Amino acid sequence: GATDPPGDTVAAVLVTGAGGDPISDADSDPEGIAVVDADGSIGTWQFSLDSGASWGALGAVTEASSRLLAGSAKIRLVPNAGASGTSSITFRAWDQSVGTNGQLYDTGSSAKGASAFSSQTETAAVTVAAPAMHTLTVTKSGAGLGTVTSSPAGINCGATCSTSFIESTEVTLAATADAGSVFSG
Repeated sequence: GATDPPGDTVAAVLVTGAGGDPISDADSDPEGIAVVDADGSIGTWQFSLDSGASWGALGAVTEASSRLLAGSAKIRLVPNAGASGTSSITFRAWDQSVGTNGQLYDTGSSAKGASAFSSQTETAAVTVAAPAMHTLTVTKSGAGLGTVTSSPAGINCGATCSTSFIESTEVTLAATADAGSVFSG
C-alpha cells in the first residue's frame, strides 16, 4: 500500500457507496459524517481539513467521541508496512447544525434521531492490496570468508542467502571480510 495516499473527500466517499449517496436531509443541510468507529487493524485512519496539505489522526473514535467531517474534508487509510486486507469506518450522517468540522463530538443516544445525527449508521471500506515483493539474493564466490548483512534486516550470510523486500524498499548491503579475506565487486 501507498505510504502517502491522497485520500478522498467525504463527499466522494458517500457518492461511491453502493447505491450512491445514502444521506438525505429534509432541511437540505450540508452533508457530513460523524465517524463512530474505525478499524485500524491494517493501518491508521487520518483526516484533512485543508485538501490534504496536512493530516491528523482520526483517533480512537466512539459514539461518545465521534470525529465530525464535512463533505469537503478528506479521509484516508495509511496502511502499515506490508499490510493487506480490508479496513472500514462506521459513521452517522451529520447535518452540520451542531459541532464543527474536525471536532470530536458526543453522538450518543440523546443526540440521535431528529437531531443533527442520523439514527442509523453506514460503513465505508477500503481494500489494500498486498505489496509487490522482490527477492534479493547474495552469493559469495571465491575462497575468502566474511559476512554480508542488510539494512533493513533480512540478509545475514557468509555464503548464499536471499530474502524478499517490499517493492521500492531501499536496501543497503554491508560486507565484512574475515581476517585474511577481501571483498571486491
